[in-house]
Amino acid sequence: MAVNSKGHVFVFTRSNSASGPAYGPTAAQLLEFGPKGEFIREIGKGLYGWSFAHSVRIDKDDNIWAIDKGSDMVIKMNPAGRVLMVFGRRKESADGAEPWKHVNLPFPHVDGMFRQPTDVAWDSEGNTYRWKVLADVLR
Repeated sequence: MAVNSKGHVFVFTRSNSASGPAYGPTAAQLLEFGPKGEFIREIGKGLYGWSFAHSVRIDKDDNIWAIDKGSDMVIKMNPAGRVLMVFGRRKESADGAEPWKHVNLPFPHVDGMFRQPTDVAWDSEGNTYRWKVLADVLR
């Protein structure tokens, strides 16, 4: 969950409210609620980057950052929900997609892939950093 400067609450969830099993982009939802808890909208419904929601963050300009551990993507959206930037890339079946294997540290580098990002942060100059929770790295 994250809160913007207007007090709106954003929830990135894996508990899809649609009936039946959820797969692919329907397996995650980004929901916005008003300051009094009223539902406002679903952002990015069926977005290609949705797979296994992990975190949502709001930056100083009220941009929305969704971190999806399953698609290996970090997606930056403006306050209206329009995608501005995409970091990382989803594994495709043509890439021989399969779940990440647990390997001995350090993980080998793979160009353009994050390997299950879990969060983002910013420094005082506005630079963006992504990381994995230490527990994910040490499994």
